[in-house]
Amino acid sequence: MGASFTNCHVRTSDKARCSKAVAELASARALVTETKKGWITVYDEASERQDIAELERIAKGLSRKLATDVLAFLLHDSDVFVYQAYREGKLADRFNSCPDYFGGATAAERKKWTGNFRKLLPLAPAGVSVERIERALGKKAPFQEETVAAFARLMGIDAGRACTGFCYVERTPHKYQVVHGRGHSPQAAELIDRVEKGDLAKVRELLSIGVSPNLKSHLGESLLATAIRFHKKEIAFALIDAGADLFTPPETNAVWSASAHGEREILGRLLESPSSKELQACLPTSLVTSVQVGYADIVADLLKAGANPNGSGKSGLTPLMMACFRGLEVVWETVFGREIPSGPGQKRTDWAAIVKILLESGAEVNTQASNGVTALMLARTTGQKEIVEILEKAGADPTLKPTGTDFEHLVKKFRAKTLPGPGPSQDAHSVNAAPAGLPSKLHLDPKVREAMLQILNKCKPKNSEN
Repeated sequence: MGASFTNCHVRTSDKARCSKAVAELASARALVTETKKGWITVYDEASERQDIAELERIAKGLSRKLATDVLAFLLHDSDVFVYQAYREGKLADRFNSCPDYFGGATAAERKKWTGNFRKLLPLAPAGVSVERIERALGKKAPFQEETVAAFARLMGIDAGRACTGFCYVERTPHKYQVVHGRGHSPQAAELIDRVEKGDLAKVRELLSIGVSPNLKSHLGESLLATAIRFHKKEIAFALIDAGADLFTPPETNAVWSASAHGEREILGRLLESPSSKELQACLPTSLVTSVQVGYADIVADLLKAGANPNGSGKSGLTPLMMACFRGLEVVWETVFGREIPSGPGQKRTDWAAIVKILLESGAEVNTQASNGVTALMLARTTGQKEIVEILEKAGADPTLKPTGTDFEHLVKKFRAKTLPGPGPSQDAHSVNAAPAGLPSKLHLDPKVREAMLQILNKCKPKNSEN
């Protein structure tokens, strides 16, 4: 993965006034530099997690409070550069180097992020032209840090300051001013740091003096979810005992985190919660994730707690279909073009066991997704002979057909592993259809990436280093 960061560049020489405005706006910590070439750089901790809405709020607020120009930069994975320019609190211009990065953008979205470089000229030093800005932002660079640096220099901003963010700066010796936002304290910052470093004694000490257990980490997830992700069981229990919220935020709640990271003991504690309504709301996503990553015991625990084995999203894919498709292992193999590795002494995921658990819990074997695909089709396509037999014994209907071209594309990627279907058909919709190459690159949603990392962690030898 490439570099990701955010920063704001404020046109002012009044550092004291700028720091005061940052303290009034920031939701966590921020670092404030000295003035250089007429610009002060602000590294905001909360927006560093690639929260563009938070970055917009900070940049707009600083521009309004200080009645000045602010340029906000965001770099994502060294692939995407975004800037937003504000003048006295009003958006003057914005640009996204790749608006289609996370999926097809509409024509209106592309137009919105194209950039009107003429509006940047009042912010740029004398002699900078629209053509020079177009060349800097239009150049094909393998790493968008090059684009950030070139654009920053054109705007009179120090390129070194523009090409980093809070997390990178905070890890190294620096002389920048640390500013704590409203409701945030040095003790809160220390608790976040100690949870991430696994310092149980200090975590307990800070919790005992009343520091909130419901702070967010540098990645924007709850501290409880962070402790679970780093497999710090005792810290997780300390946060729970101190009153940590078990069910928010929705995207990375503790139930989901324990399910995604294989922490069955912690999950057991969470499933005992009396807040049944909130708990039930966490179960659908947690079940899907545990199936995708391949944790059979956790799948069983979630189903016993009331998770619906037949739940599905807009695509209509059910947990059973995902298990028959081998979850995110298939995604990993598609991205890297080879079979997922297995460390010495490490068991391969027992997808057949997960399929049996789901069927025993009431999973419907003949449900069709929105494109007509069934669990049996997916099992055949990925070469799961044992699972095919299990599904057939459970009453899977081999005569059901997919609709559209989605399944055709899927089959082309996996023909080498495809098992024969019941009939002689060799058309494009058959599980025996012709192959195509694997894609060389996929832009994965951060949550999918995190789940894929869990697959890799499962495959490492127990004593291996990161």
